[in-house]
Amino acid sequence: MDEYGKLHVLERISAVRCLRDGSMVFPGKLETIVEQAELVYQAVLDVRPDKNVVGMVVVLDSIAIRRYCAEKGMKMNGIESESKVCDEILCQISIAASTDAKKLNLHPRAMILTLKPWTVENGLLTGSQKKRTKLILGQFEKELGKAYELATKL
Repeated sequence: MDEYGKLHVLERISAVRCLRDGSMVFPGKLETIVEQAELVYQAVLDVRPDKNVVGMVVVLDSIAIRRYCAEKGMKMNGIESESKVCDEILCQISIAASTDAKKLNLHPRAMILTLKPWTVENGLLTGSQKKRTKLILGQFEKELGKAYELATKL
C-alpha cells in the first residue's frame, strides 16, 4: 500500500519469496527490471530463503554482448565467465531500477551467464512464452551452488 492508501499488486502471492531476515522478494518484478539491462536478453531469479540470498541466471543479448566486447577489446570466447560482464550488468540493473524497485531487494549474490536463450524448442519456455523457472534453475543448479559458495567466502 502506498502513501495514498492504494494497494499495488506486484505479483501473485504464490510467487513471492520471503528471506530469512523477513524481507520479501518479488521474482517476476525483479526479472523484468533485470531484463531492461542492455546486455540482458532473459533472466530468472533464484531465491534461497534458507540462505537469505538471491541469485540469477542471465541469458546475454548476443548482439549487445558482441558490441560490448568490441568496445572493450574482449573476446567472445568464454564471455560467460567474465566478471567484468557481471559488473556491467549489475551497473545497468541499478540504472534501470527506479527508487521503488530498489525496495524490492535485488541484491544478487550469484550470477550465472549464458549465451543460450530459453526457447519453446529447448523446453525452457511454454507455448505461451512463459519461463519454466524450475527447469531453468535445475539446469544451472550446480553452477549456482558453486557461485553461492564462492560469494559467501568473499
